[in-house]
Amino acid sequence: MKKDSDFSTFLLRNFMLLTLFSIAWSPGLINQYKTQAVAQSKIDKPPSKITEHSIFTVIEIEDLEYPKLEVDIQLPYRVNPKNTVVLVAKHAYATTEKHLHVIDVSKPYLPSYQTSLAFQDEIGKVVAYENRLIVAGDKEFHIIDISDPTEPVIQSTMKLPNKNGIKDMDVQNEYLYVLGEDNFSLYIFSLEFNQPRFVKSNKLSKRWWLLCPDVTSPKVQQIQFPSGRNRYSSLHIPLLAQRRFLQLHPSAHGIIRSSDEFLVSTDFSSKANDLPIKREMLRKHIGGLSVIDACWIDEVRKSIRIGPTAIYNVKRKYRGNFFDEGKKTLKRHKPKISHAIVNGKMQQIGYNPLIETVEINNKTYEGQITDYQISGNLIYIVSEKGFFSIFHFFSIEEMGPGKLGKVLSTIPLQASQPISIAVGKHHAYVLARTPIKEK
Repeated sequence: MKKDSDFSTFLLRNFMLLTLFSIAWSPGLINQYKTQAVAQSKIDKPPSKITEHSIFTVIEIEDLEYPKLEVDIQLPYRVNPKNTVVLVAKHAYATTEKHLHVIDVSKPYLPSYQTSLAFQDEIGKVVAYENRLIVAGDKEFHIIDISDPTEPVIQSTMKLPNKNGIKDMDVQNEYLYVLGEDNFSLYIFSLEFNQPRFVKSNKLSKRWWLLCPDVTSPKVQQIQFPSGRNRYSSLHIPLLAQRRFLQLHPSAHGIIRSSDEFLVSTDFSSKANDLPIKREMLRKHIGGLSVIDACWIDEVRKSIRIGPTAIYNVKRKYRGNFFDEGKKTLKRHKPKISHAIVNGKMQQIGYNPLIETVEINNKTYEGQITDYQISGNLIYIVSEKGFFSIFHFFSIEEMGPGKLGKVLSTIPLQASQPISIAVGKHHAYVLARTPIKEK
């Protein structure tokens, strides 16, 4: 009986194997296996076209006349023009297309990549308020808890009223100011609590130029685009009271930066493009940056002086022999220490210094100003063709013959396109985009 049972089991197993074999080689399943193989090859095959990654660069600025590229970290993520980098205590936070990155800069000469926080949709600007970050998306903004800087957590996500899109945002005191994509809607949120609370919205005028928040309330003073003889008169009260302007601008190409004492803006046509080299064109187009200041001249008569105290532009920067020779040469260096992020870990790349001669002429210049920051009487500037400059300016009270501002230094960055800059005590941190070709 046992032999008959074993023989029956043997026949049953063979029958099942033959059945599975015939099914597996049926035409339908053959096509399915081919489809799976093709799909897998598409996933595994690296792209042959040019893609992008982002690069985080540390620049030593202790010697203002000789800044040095200290170190860089290559992040395997793309960036968009809205992405920014912000400095909070000992950490830098940078956004790329769909990620927020945390980099420990307690030792700026040896920055340490910590982690990345992923988002479902594309993100842009990041601003800081106490132990929180606000990250803007196209249709919503996210509140990020950074109580533990190495483990950022999405605390909440909010949309604007009427589902308006987000163009820009800024934080002052305990309020978040969000500019709608229609360019004329300003939404104000209170950050006093963990969950932002919508306070009010303002309809902006068609010719608004600057927005100055009240110190104690969410009221906003709208300042019109300057014109006429007393074009800056509306700025004297906020400047003398050391009230900062919101870093929002009605134009996509304009950039506003404000400190307790100064207002710095791209030129009044809202463009920071390079200027043509022809002398007659230089008279018509100022370009670059304008520094606006105010002061009391005579306290008895209440006389006020207000207006531009310095201008940063191509005409002033490359005047003299440059206009006769038509070009200027600089050396483009690469930091001696470079890192890349592989599988979420920072790895040092082999020492491969790059030294390249860069010519600036009437067709190239430095490109459009992509970002800048104020620190005291200094402006740190990055431009789209990979240049970093430090500009020193004077206040109106200090102005005099020959005191119109001075470019202390200009250095080319590595072959990258800087889009945002944050400035610390002795170091600047630049987020840039660099095209690379996959093999």
